[in-house]
Amino acid sequence: MKKFYLSILLPTMLAALTRRILGYVAAFAAQQPAVKAVCDLIESKLSELERTLSKDPFSHFTERLLTQDRIRDDAFVMFRNYIELFLKDKDSGRASAARQIMRIIRKYGYSLQRLSYIEQTDAINRMIDELKAPQNQQAVELLNGVAFLETLEAESLAFEDLHKERIDVESEISYPRIRAAFDSLQWTLRGLIMFLDGLSEAGFAPELPDIINNIEMELSGAMAQARALRTLKDKEEEENGGLEEPETPDEN
Repeated sequence: MKKFYLSILLPTMLAALTRRILGYVAAFAAQQPAVKAVCDLIESKLSELERTLSKDPFSHFTERLLTQDRIRDDAFVMFRNYIELFLKDKDSGRASAARQIMRIIRKYGYSLQRLSYIEQTDAINRMIDELKAPQNQQAVELLNGVAFLETLEAESLAFEDLHKERIDVESEISYPRIRAAFDSLQWTLRGLIMFLDGLSEAGFAPELPDIINNIEMELSGAMAQARALRTLKDKEEEENGGLEEPETPDEN
């Protein structure tokens, strides 16, 4: 199994990952008392982390993000559906403009509202940039679609601002109770994963390779998301000009 670093995850990401991994292991654990005992311990530590997070004053970000994401989704669908109305327009100029815009929409995802937060943000930003190119902007204007596009851009920017705010808040996991619950869970979960991986390599049970494969996919996805969030935050700080005095690294 490739190296993995649970410490780079945000607390909510670790909680979600743990839930999924426990789901993969549940049937096997039911037949193996030792594994079941570890899973029960992890469940207990996970519950403690979730209780701690639920008391956190910033937990309202999740609900706000879901709401703003739905608003952004609706803005995209309205823009897309509006442009589609012109595909069969009797006016050849409007029909041609609609086809031109729809090619760009399909390029970044006809159903991009179903993508993850980060993927959707990237797709919308690149799509809007391309639509603002002079030849494409003219096509949007011809169809009187500027207001729809501006609404999509505004709602997407509102989502980005909220998402960045949440990243800034959740990345500060120095709160004593959250930090303690986070660390306790991540080390116990790591121990379970390594134990199962060892059993799989030893050929202990035929179902273990599939379980390990699923766990590795979950880990890869979580690590990629965490690194993307870190890159997004670093990029924001770089764009701000790096005017703030850098903090002294924590030696502990």
